[in-house]
Amino acid sequence: MIACQHRAGRKRTKAHSRANHLDMSAIRQENRGPDLITKLMLRTSASRHIDGLWIGSFDIAVEVEQHLRRVEEALNLIKTYDPLRYARLIRDL
Repeated sequence: MIACQHRAGRKRTKAHSRANHLDMSAIRQENRGPDLITKLMLRTSASRHIDGLWIGSFDIAVEVEQHLRRVEEALNLIKTYDPLRYARLIRDL
């Protein structure tokens, strides 16, 4: 392994630099956004907006509306009985 001097005087190996590079490439891939297939699925999915939160379901079954209603009911339960958690959920998503 080849070592190089780091600013603080610690030595960094070539393997460490490579691992750091791989971490950065993973971050870049993560920030790219959805691919074409995912965009098409999102476009054709059944969805609702609840308090500014997008809820969607991509299912071929007839029960899509039932699924969305169950998610909406669950969010209403959280909103009623734990408003702090609901506020965090809306803020973070």
